This record gives sequence, structure tokens and C-alpha cells, in this order.
Amino acid sequence: MTDAEWAAIRPLLPVPAWLQGRGGQPEGYCHRQMLDAIRYLVAGGISWRAMPADFPDWGRVYAFFRRWREHGLIGEFHDRLRGKVREREGREAEPTAGVIDAQSVRAAATVPAASRGYDGVDLVRRRDASSPGGWAYEAHLMVLTSGYASPATRARRAAAADLNRVGGIDGNVSNLSVVSFPDTFDPADGQVHSTRVELTDAERAALEKARRKERGRKRALDRSRRATNPGQYAPSKRRQARAARRKTAGLPERHVHVPGGARAANKAGVPKQANRRDTLSAGYRLDRARLAEATTAAAKDHRARRIAERIVADHGANLTVEDCDIRTWYRLWGRALQATTPGRLIAAIGKECEKTSGRLLRASTFTTKLSQTCLCCDQVRKSLADRVHTCTSCGLVADRDMVSAALAAHVRLTDPDDPSTAGLDTVQARTTQILFSPGLQEALSSQPQRGGRPSRGRTHAAAHGPGIPGRQASARRNTPDRHRPTPNETRPANQRHKDHVGTAAHTGNTAARGGIPARELIGWHPNTG
Repeated sequence: MTDAEWAAIRPLLPVPAWLQGRGGQPEGYCHRQMLDAIRYLVAGGISWRAMPADFPDWGRVYAFFRRWREHGLIGEFHDRLRGKVREREGREAEPTAGVIDAQSVRAAATVPAASRGYDGVDLVRRRDASSPGGWAYEAHLMVLTSGYASPATRARRAAAADLNRVGGIDGNVSNLSVVSFPDTFDPADGQVHSTRVELTDAERAALEKARRKERGRKRALDRSRRATNPGQYAPSKRRQARAARRKTAGLPERHVHVPGGARAANKAGVPKQANRRDTLSAGYRLDRARLAEATTAAAKDHRARRIAERIVADHGANLTVEDCDIRTWYRLWGRALQATTPGRLIAAIGKECEKTSGRLLRASTFTTKLSQTCLCCDQVRKSLADRVHTCTSCGLVADRDMVSAALAAHVRLTDPDDPSTAGLDTVQARTTQILFSPGLQEALSSQPQRGGRPSRGRTHAAAHGPGIPGRQASARRNTPDRHRPTPNETRPANQRHKDHVGTAAHTGNTAARGGIPARELIGWHPNTG
């Protein structure tokens, strides 16, 4: 072992107790001699008992080796040397990815079928209509760390981490509103920034084109199934009436290649033959694979990641969003959410915040009441159709979602992992409104978003409320018009979900109320409660 090699390995070796003054018998052999003996054994491929007499006794060498192995020193030697070799080659000390591979052996003809199987390690197949045979084969890839990030991505995330801003997000059916402030809430450190994410005209046109193509493919699939299984479907009513007229006139019956009626069923309405037993053509299977590829979520995930990157780069990585139950939105708006995918956007923003050394906090809607509160701490009741926030106390007239996003930036959580511990810091919110008054009105007064008035059967742009200019609904609803609270607004305490129940409180100095002793409560205000 050279002096340079010994200098690299010596700091990794444990220091004997007798050298540290903790007692014990001094060791009789040098650690460098022990390492030379182990390297000689590995290089020569000899047994322990064949150790030459020039080295220490083989029993002592093996005892040292076993002790180091049990303490993980052998693995530490290997990792340290591997890192130095990688750095010498211009790479990072730790690898970022590796490929798993295993040897596959073709079984002999005498091997029973119970012992045979598909090698799922070497190759993984997925449905791909454009590939030969309709399948694409890929190899496994194992990511050891967070994965590769380009220099531009690392620079963008480093710049976002240095923004020192806090912001709030308000998710809606048709848009996403983001408002951020400097973390010191001092106008000298920066101004208020606002962003609205909604579908552009080009995206709306592309979605409508994709829907039309999807409907056409589904109709083609239905025609193909009916053509290959004509005995399982009855003729349409129009075809039956035409056949009756031809029979009355004495004309021969025409053969129907593609019946358009209902599926043949018994008296109970159960189909006589299950769909899985139908005969399917090769064209049907190909069209079905293409339809499955067209409805994949890969494109939506890519769009969500791009939007999350822009939001975190502009507003920082410390954001707060209301913990809403998006499943309620699906019951009201149905497929209208598939275009904007608010849940996917919020999840992508949360992941991007974590990668930028930040966090996306979730606050309960029952303890914050953001949609029914103004920055001046007064209560402003709004129905779902009211898209403009109008406060009679302070005179703030702004977009409803922007105001909620600005209030979300002032939410404080006692436990970041528990949304029910969230409370609105009303004192800081009022102070922010006073300090940022010159630019706050302009930032929050963006044009209300496009959407459809809640009515059945409408899927295009929004309509204004009758006689109320500037009030719009966020998107259409699949239910009839009726007065009901917004899904993300407050409800009575006996109707709250247990996961969101919390105590609303205020961070300012307020007088005691009821039997509660005087203390600093979180989220309570004498007006809003």
C-alpha cells in the first residue's frame, strides 16, 4: 500500500481505546500491515491459512477483518474509494440512476408448465397502438436518488428558494389563483404578485377537438362490436317499423348488417350474453388501444408540472391552499373538472415546493372561512354565483378568488400536518391591506374568470347573471339552478367532516369571550367569529 492510499484510508479506521486514554492492551500489529495482508489475500485468491509468514498470523488478520466487516468499515472503504474514482472522471460522487438486469434462461422442453413464467425484470410491456403488435417493451430503470435535474432546473429552483416570499392558492373549478407577498410583509422588500391559471383559447380548442375525436372513436367501437355480434342486438325502432311496412307490402325482408337497437336481454333486462364473450375484430382491439392512449393522464401531468414550475418560480416555495374536498366538486360539475384538473395542479405544486426546499400547507376551510372574509377582517357573505368580492366596510372590490388567495397567505398552522389547526391571522391581514394598499387593489382586481352559469347542458363560456353585471359563475353545473353553499365554504358545526373540525381563532390581542380565559387565540375575530 502506497503512502497516498494509506492517507485516504487511515481516517476511516477506528482509533484503538488505548490511544485515546481509555485503557486496554496496546495492539500488537499495525493496521497498515493488516490491510496489506487482506489485499494480498484478495489479489492472490488464497485461503486464510495460506497467508505467507511475512504478514501477521492469519487468525489475527481474519479477526480484524471480521470486526471491521461487522462495523461496516469494509463497505465504507468501498464507497469512499468509488466516490473518489467518480470525481476523478468528472462525475458526481454518488450515482443518480442504475439499470436492473437479470439473466434469463430458456427452459428446456422437459420443464413443466408450473415452473415456467414470464421474466418481468428484463422487459416490461405496455399497450402502444403504434408499435408492431400493439405492445411496446421497456427495460426496468431504478432511480437511486431524486433523479437527474438539468442545470437550468437546479438554477430555477435555487432562485425560487431565495425569493423569500409567502403566498396563498385558491383552487376553483375553472381556474387557479395565486397571490404572494414578501415573507416580511414589508413593501420595501417587494410588492404583491398575483397569477391566474386558466385554460387559454388554444387549449380549449384542443380539448374540444379531442372530445370530438373521442366520441367518434367510441361510436366506431360500438359499430364494430355490433357488426361482429349481430345476433346480440335487436334492430332499431326505425328499422323495425320499416321492416313491418315491407312485410305488409309483400316485399322481401332486408338483411341488417349493423343492428342499431338495444342488446338482446331476457325479461329481467339482463343481457343474454356477457360483453366479455363477444367476438372482437382486430380493428376493434386496435381502436380500443388508441382510445386508451388518447385518454391517458400523461399530457395532463406534463401540463400540471409546467404550470407548477412557473408558479413556484414566481411566488416562491412556501404556499398555503385550502384543504377542499374535490370529490364534492365532481358531484356538482362532473366532467368539467377534467379540463382544468385542479387536484392535479395542486398536487404538482406541492411536489415542486418540496423539490425547492419549501412546502405546500393545507388549511381547513372551516377554521379559516377565506371565501367569506375580507382583508379588513369583516365578514362578506357570497354565494357561489358571486364572483366579485365587494366589502362595504373597507370598500375593497376585487375578484373573489384573488381575495381568498391573498387571505391564504396569512393563514398560520399550529401543526403543519393537521389542517384543522389552521387559523387566519386577521391582524396581519389588515396590516397588509394598509401597507400594500397602492398595488393591492390592482393585483386583486383582475378580470373574473370565464366559466358557465350553473345550468344543465351548457359547456361553453360563461354568462352574466341577469341584471348583475360583473357577476359570473366559475363553471357549469350538472344540477339544476338552486341556492346552495359553495363546496369550499363553511357549514354548520353539526355538518362538518371530522377531519376538518377545528377551532377558529385570531392571533391578535382580543378580549376573553364566554368562559375562555384571555389569551391569544388563533383565527377568532369579534365580527367573523
